[in-house]
Amino acid sequence: MKKPAVYLIVMLVIAAAIAIVIGKTDLLSKLKLEIAPTENPFQKAELLFNQDKYAQAYDEYARIYQRDPASETGSRALIQMARLAERLDNSVALEHWRAIVASPALEQNHPEAWYKIARYYDPAEMPDAAAADLEKAERIYRDLFEKESNQYASLAGLRLAQLTEQRHNYVEAKAILDKLDARKTGMPEVEQALYRQNIRLLFSPVITEKPKSAYYNIKSGDVLEKIANRFGTTVDLIMASNSIKDPRRIKVGDRIKVVQDRFHIVINKSQNVLSLLTEDMVVKKYRVGTGKFGKTPAGSFVVSDKIVEPTWYSAEGPIPFGDPGNVLGTRWLALESTDTENPVYGYGIHGTWEPDSIGKQSSAGCIRLINSEVEELFKIVPVGAKVEIIE
Repeated sequence: MKKPAVYLIVMLVIAAAIAIVIGKTDLLSKLKLEIAPTENPFQKAELLFNQDKYAQAYDEYARIYQRDPASETGSRALIQMARLAERLDNSVALEHWRAIVASPALEQNHPEAWYKIARYYDPAEMPDAAAADLEKAERIYRDLFEKESNQYASLAGLRLAQLTEQRHNYVEAKAILDKLDARKTGMPEVEQALYRQNIRLLFSPVITEKPKSAYYNIKSGDVLEKIANRFGTTVDLIMASNSIKDPRRIKVGDRIKVVQDRFHIVINKSQNVLSLLTEDMVVKKYRVGTGKFGKTPAGSFVVSDKIVEPTWYSAEGPIPFGDPGNVLGTRWLALESTDTENPVYGYGIHGTWEPDSIGKQSSAGCIRLINSEVEELFKIVPVGAKVEIIE
């Protein structure tokens, strides 16, 4: 056989072999596509959920749950169905939460489910819910709060305190909030609710252990200023807590509430926070504005004077209250340094017409609060109260 013919035969064989290999490769690729594992249904549902495609995600979870309700995957799907039903304003959400509390396998999710069920009974939380029953909601809130110690128990406790407060049972509301605070929940809502309740009780006729208060019977020769000085409190606080409209209209034999604890103040410059304290408790924390570039002086002071609707004695001269140029707001508490060797002058705690400056180093050196809060503080803190300013 001639060489060209041999070469031709060899080339044909090689080409045929390549064709076979390519054909097999295509076949294998097709087979791989056909036998590739299908997408995990739960992962598909999660992906839809993360893409905010809630209706589609709900349908996927529902298919998973219906396939095997008793399985771990089915249980997880039920939880997601309940959460999504709420997002979709779906009336079946309550049914799902009830199914969760009925399942021993989902015990770790029972606090969340019970809290959500209570909300469906709570007219304030779900005003359009057909199942509204405030008494039932409160029973669930209380049971959850007393038996659990988690996020949902804390939320239940907050709502329980609110409901208790609405019935004017301020002492019980405070007890609930004190218990929540002792749990160290880290929830700012708990702290704010507790401070609000402290102030409400302070300005109420209710006798409290903290701050310590007691009844006092008016005697011959008594005037409110004399009583306030005796107990280290203020006329304003006595009047507010006893609903006295005119200090001249008290009479011998009247019984009034008097706060006996001594208040003091600590101002943290770096945090822009003013804390109102007694020896035993934090009554309330206020956000404040302090001096630009750290100008507010650190040290020990006392409240030396208190002025309603103060005049501002600026570098350009006195600016009366009501003038747009007066920056002192509605109240002024003058501070006097107790450091006789290095005294500082001219500083105080005052209001402001610029609420956006609160929480910042924004003043010329004084401590500023929003007007409503400086007015509250003004009623509580007497002349002579100690004030500590720390870095």
